[in-house]
Amino acid sequence: MKGSNVRFWTMAKLRTFARRIGFVALAVTAAVLTRKIPIEQPAWQDVPLPVLGSAPVMLRVAYIENPRFASLDDDSIAAILAATATLTRNHFHTDIRFSSITRLSINDVFATIPRSAREAAEEATYRPEHGIEGRYPLIETTYNRLISDQTDEQQAMAFARPFLPAATPLTDMKSLAVALVLHQLRGLQQWRSFAAPDGKPYIDEATGFHQWSLWGAMGYGDLPWEVVITNQLIASAEYNGNSIHTALRGGVVFGSTYYNHASPLQEYSMLSTFQYQEEFSRLMALPVLKREEQVQYAAATLTHELGHLLFHFGHPYHNTACIMHPVPGFNHREHFAALEPSRCEPGSEPEMQPGAATIQFYSGWLP
Repeated sequence: MKGSNVRFWTMAKLRTFARRIGFVALAVTAAVLTRKIPIEQPAWQDVPLPVLGSAPVMLRVAYIENPRFASLDDDSIAAILAATATLTRNHFHTDIRFSSITRLSINDVFATIPRSAREAAEEATYRPEHGIEGRYPLIETTYNRLISDQTDEQQAMAFARPFLPAATPLTDMKSLAVALVLHQLRGLQQWRSFAAPDGKPYIDEATGFHQWSLWGAMGYGDLPWEVVITNQLIASAEYNGNSIHTALRGGVVFGSTYYNHASPLQEYSMLSTFQYQEEFSRLMALPVLKREEQVQYAAATLTHELGHLLFHFGHPYHNTACIMHPVPGFNHREHFAALEPSRCEPGSEPEMQPGAATIQFYSGWLP
């Protein structure tokens, strides 16, 4: 990698760094193997909390399409955006407006990712060939994420237990981290074995379109939008920022919020609609969602992400009435039915304070 300020990382340093990078930042960590690997000195900076005035917040929208998967027409996207505007007003007391929809090819957008950001994102992603050796840093960073989020141990184990095999031993945060990683890797292997309609696996390692970290690297390229909706399956495991709710979904990501140098807000929120499609439900043996449900649940996910983008809210895991509470597993219906804005007002608890979550960027990856 470029730069003269280079150091070698040990596992102890990796643990310290994983605690430091916090919420949704992409890490510069190539500690995928136990041997020492040279890593550029990190130059992380915090994304400032957006300053919102009294006028409605204007957000530009792009739809990034992978032709391999079922796509959304403009009317369906518009319905999701309209429902998101209503939920944002009800839950955050904030009016938002969306631009017209720009449709983009996933190949074209991924081509804009700067090389340095792409390389670091690739290095931060677990691959099957990393084997048993690669699981250890995954477990370490998952454990560190649980600790850095100040997650209550009993609440975390209670949140996870329904989605893990009945015989899974959960006694503390360390055993929980082990169980989460093993569950996540089993789920990812399932997606590698499933055949998509074109006969190829849903996870295409050659393109990396499924990698959560690469969607973060996208914000260092040419992405002049604050909201990105995609039909792409996003499912992976990273050596940085591994979350309990993503692990419990077998690595499947519903949405995320990242740094974006091309936006005045310096952030963008991504929503994947893949998990609301009939194709996903049948593969996962889940109830098939009606169109109205698909719109509602996608809008709830996007609203959740806008809570991160506009206010840097965190995750109140104990409050199931909160839209900032992550969806447990794939239980969209139960989650949506439990939402009550009056029980989770902005500022009502620590995770609902503006700035509760930290979003960072790495200046060395800017073009």
